[in-house]
Amino acid sequence: MRITIHRRGGFAGIDELVADLETGALTETDREMAETAVRHLGFFGLAPTPADEMIGADMLRTELTVEDADRVHRVAYTDQSGNAAEPLRRFVERIKAVAR
Repeated sequence: MRITIHRRGGFAGIDELVADLETGALTETDREMAETAVRHLGFFGLAPTPADEMIGADMLRTELTVEDADRVHRVAYTDQSGNAAEPLRRFVERIKAVAR
């Protein structure tokens, strides 16, 4: 499984790779943690954006992509997104911890 997280946009035009994980290259513990986080979130069933997504030209946007065998799914949210994006924010923090 591959998990990629980018942060893009904002006033400064940021394009930052936050994490790029190939779970098969991780320790067994980290692999299990990352793959369980994907399953627990129900990532492949999520809408491309949260229901309360805010739209604006200068908003910082976090984009998550998960590839697993023949499945690829992308989800994005802005920093101004409401409570619907909170599970995605927690997921990003978990993946960042594994990526370090």
